[in-house]
Amino acid sequence: MIELTYKDNPGSVQQEFISSVAYEGHPYARPIIGLPEHLKNPRLSKLIEYYNEWYTPENMVLILVGNVNAKQISGRINATFGRLPAKATPERKTYPDLEIKGRKQYNAKIGYYPNVCLVYKGVPSGHPDEKPLEIAMSLLSNSSSTGTLDKLTIDGELTNGYAYADTRREQGRNIVRCTPLYDENQRRFESNKSAEKKALKAIEKIANGQFEEWQINAIKNNMCRDFDLMMESNTSKALTLMQAFISEEDLGQVLNYKDEVMAITTEDIKRVAKQYLTNDYLAIYIEKGKLDKNAKIKKPGYKPIEPPVGKQSLYATQFKNMPIGQVEEKFLDFSEIQSKQLNDRSKMYYSQNPENNVFSLTLRYGVGVRDFPKLGIAADLMNNAGIMGTYEPQQLKEELSRLNATCRVSASQNYLYITMEGYEETLPQACQLLARQILMPKLDEKQLSRIKGSMLGSRQQRKENVNTLSNALLQYMIFQDKSSYIDELTDKEIYELQISELTGDINRASNYEAEIFYCGTMPFDNAYDVLSKNLPLVANEKPSTSPQDKPMVSVTENTIYFLPNTDAEQAQIYFYLPMAKYDKKDDAIRDAFNQYFSGGFNGLVMTEIREKRSMAYSAGAYIGTPALPGNPTYLFGNIGTQNDKANDALDVFMGLVTDMPKNADRIDNIKSYIRQEMLTTHPSFRDKAENMRELQRIGYNADPAKENLPKVDALTFDDIVKFYEENIKGKPYCIGVMGNPKDIDLKKLEKYGKVVKLNERKLFNTKDALF
Repeated sequence: MIELTYKDNPGSVQQEFISSVAYEGHPYARPIIGLPEHLKNPRLSKLIEYYNEWYTPENMVLILVGNVNAKQISGRINATFGRLPAKATPERKTYPDLEIKGRKQYNAKIGYYPNVCLVYKGVPSGHPDEKPLEIAMSLLSNSSSTGTLDKLTIDGELTNGYAYADTRREQGRNIVRCTPLYDENQRRFESNKSAEKKALKAIEKIANGQFEEWQINAIKNNMCRDFDLMMESNTSKALTLMQAFISEEDLGQVLNYKDEVMAITTEDIKRVAKQYLTNDYLAIYIEKGKLDKNAKIKKPGYKPIEPPVGKQSLYATQFKNMPIGQVEEKFLDFSEIQSKQLNDRSKMYYSQNPENNVFSLTLRYGVGVRDFPKLGIAADLMNNAGIMGTYEPQQLKEELSRLNATCRVSASQNYLYITMEGYEETLPQACQLLARQILMPKLDEKQLSRIKGSMLGSRQQRKENVNTLSNALLQYMIFQDKSSYIDELTDKEIYELQISELTGDINRASNYEAEIFYCGTMPFDNAYDVLSKNLPLVANEKPSTSPQDKPMVSVTENTIYFLPNTDAEQAQIYFYLPMAKYDKKDDAIRDAFNQYFSGGFNGLVMTEIREKRSMAYSAGAYIGTPALPGNPTYLFGNIGTQNDKANDALDVFMGLVTDMPKNADRIDNIKSYIRQEMLTTHPSFRDKAENMRELQRIGYNADPAKENLPKVDALTFDDIVKFYEENIKGKPYCIGVMGNPKDIDLKKLEKYGKVVKLNERKLFNTKDALF
């Protein structure tokens, strides 16, 4: 079932093919979940044998990261896991590394557009050359876009290109991937052969040691900064420790990462670049072609697993009777966020960084694509723009990189975002460069041509892309003609885009009021002084009308939109039911219903559709809320399943919607979960100010937990049933289904409402279409 999920995803199929070639002869060559033949005839005895052999104490790790008392918890761990009997783990089989001699080419027609992957020998995790190789590959492409491959993209020679070191426990590879340039005039991609030639020239420069000392220093500083950012997250810390266990790396080395990185010399990097980036490589050409649909797993004849009503196992009884520790009621303190006007309307919000000296800065101008439809393209261009009369694009990238700062521009429906990260000692200089770029941007014609080509190339294939089609169906179901695939720039408008109008959009957007979010270690007054003097803000800013919620369609009649697609290996089913207007007073009961109805593996949807009946790989539902109070909430559901299971899976889901099963025994667990979640799920210190602003917009002036915990404590199961009956039961809805009409019975769909058959043209903007 999971294998079939991948079969509809070209990216997954391509990655599987690349791995099969790059790691030929090693288990890394096949998907970790196995092959279709493994899933068709699983042998239970082999599964049990594997479990008994490999699930041993010495092959297991328990990782705890957070506010725990190590001495106290170690006793509990010894008392529980210590009871597992010692048992030797079987000796791991070893595999010879792949010999790569000369250039060897592989071809596969498994893409919607061409791309090429070059594979070089690498090293396994923990190898002495691992970090020097990571730096060498970063000289090809990096987050600051100063690499030789990055330059090809900035100069409009490639649609995109990137490189990375793929280091695994036993083997490693160095990977370079690039997509040929799309010629907007001829409406076709250049060849993979031309893309390979360009990439090889970029690789050759690094292999020959043609790079400067400042580039090495900038990359090393960025690696250290990324490590600092990673260590802010308990989840990331746990994953790092887990990876160290998997790769059998020394924890001291892992935690001493920054010192090891800074100790790497330019000579180390020149040596590994010359040693590994040689003329011995695999050239994998991905060409346009339909994905293989031979992997077919028949619908199982399983009967649903129905647990005995009113009974539970001894384990379940013991588990439920375990005492639940009380979490300290520690609430978010909005007063920790300092704020001050920076201009007539613009305002700065400040939060303290208690971890390191890495600052984060976000400028959020109060206008977006809703008002300036071309702003998203203009923002994309800004990421590779220079400064009029001063810096070419690559020069500006290099200057920011010398300051150890990275900057990113993007646009949403409501806002123009400019985000920057770096070290505080260079904050004034970085802000000055940013201000000059915003006020006098030098957008590049080659970049515009590349972006136009990329957009048009993407549109050329999207009617063949099952993932795009299913998303377009979802958008149409909820927004109709305001779908982002219909209410978009036409092909002709993209083709006729001009630098002057896009530069104008950046200038116009930066004239709107802005919210500035800063997180750092310097005192508030110092940060305010730097930002007020160096940020690109104008006087008498235009007032913002953002955010706004995109209006969703009202539903008066049960309707099923069916999009036939014989290429879809997996059917996609969507459900949409508009509900009452959002009011924060209902947050507690809404959360409780979400936990009961969806709630991950405990919720009705996942339990009834997947766990009991094996009807779907993915299944879920939730009540969505708008950005602003007074706008509608809605119930949304989705199922991903095989085509021949689609009707049955939908029957189960609709049974839950129309006649929700009642299990009052779950109410205590639901209340406990919500209470713990409210008290423990807090934004990171970097996100605290933005989170506060979003909460203020929906009516909260303090931590929502203060207001909602008493409501949670007072909840009964009857409240959940009442919420369901008043808001969902019997209400009109829409269903969207995309799948193979040979396996999906349209007559059976009619019992849920009027069936409207769609085609691809209905889902996309066809005005002035070039394709």
